[in-house]
Amino acid sequence: MKIIRLDREEMKKFSHLDILGLEENLSFPGWIAMGAYLEPVEIDDYVDYDTVGDMDFLDREGPSFTGDVPAAVMFFSTSKESLCIEWLCVEGAFRCRGIGEAMLIRATELAKELKKKRLMAYFNDSPDAEKYYLSAKRYFEEHLFAEEKDLSGEAESRLDQILTFMKKKGNFRPNPGAKFLSVIPSGESRRFLFELDSYDDAAKLYCVTDMGQVLERDVSVFLMKQNKLSGAMLFQVTDNNLTPVFIRGASPDDEKTMFATAMLAAFRKYGDKRHVHMMLRVEGKDYLMDLFDPNQRMENRYLVADLERSVV
Repeated sequence: MKIIRLDREEMKKFSHLDILGLEENLSFPGWIAMGAYLEPVEIDDYVDYDTVGDMDFLDREGPSFTGDVPAAVMFFSTSKESLCIEWLCVEGAFRCRGIGEAMLIRATELAKELKKKRLMAYFNDSPDAEKYYLSAKRYFEEHLFAEEKDLSGEAESRLDQILTFMKKKGNFRPNPGAKFLSVIPSGESRRFLFELDSYDDAAKLYCVTDMGQVLERDVSVFLMKQNKLSGAMLFQVTDNNLTPVFIRGASPDDEKTMFATAMLAAFRKYGDKRHVHMMLRVEGKDYLMDLFDPNQRMENRYLVADLERSVV
């Protein structure tokens, strides 16, 4: 078995394992995918043909398999101090054969190669994620002295509900230094977007593709201080949702006031016909969740390992 880093082209061979549709994120800085291949001669060591159904990616009628077989895929997001496993999926026919643990060992090695202090694993509520969670939890606890955390990192609300709640709590303070993407000349906006790539303390959410994506120009804002870029909050419209895809300010107050500015502009454009779906995949920005009614927040499960204490 070999485990390699995947680019967009190589990722196509593993697309059937990308249940969450994370492949698009590989064009955005800070996202990584790794895949496990089995050589043809290894197949019989990893599968019991009497207990699995047909596998359309294997030529079971022929005398041999042609080429290496994709067996597992793993996606990561990165922040300044952490590497987070966003998804790990092993082909059903090859499960319970040690491939998942081999991928987790490689994740630990990658985190150390990138000089990250923490290795994290995120879990959603899908049935496949529950299987991944149980195996990852065992590995994290046995080898990495991990702790399990429930973080309030996701929220969804109608625009009018957000504005009402923010005003009620005294958080509705639009920022006079914010400029909308729609009023910034294209050359200058491209320069700003390129500059944002250099910030390693930003929240880059997993629906992001790259900085050249189609953004909601009337809602996305840049924050200027003394004619210099100091932060941004960028949004994309997906289905009926308005989703922040990039968040970075010089302070929590800057980020909250940018959010207020954007929400006011969004309400003027869409009324109550759009929801805002906030998804955070980084630590240290819980104050953004405080802008939503507690009934509209969702907890996310994470395993968090301090790599300085690990035994692998």
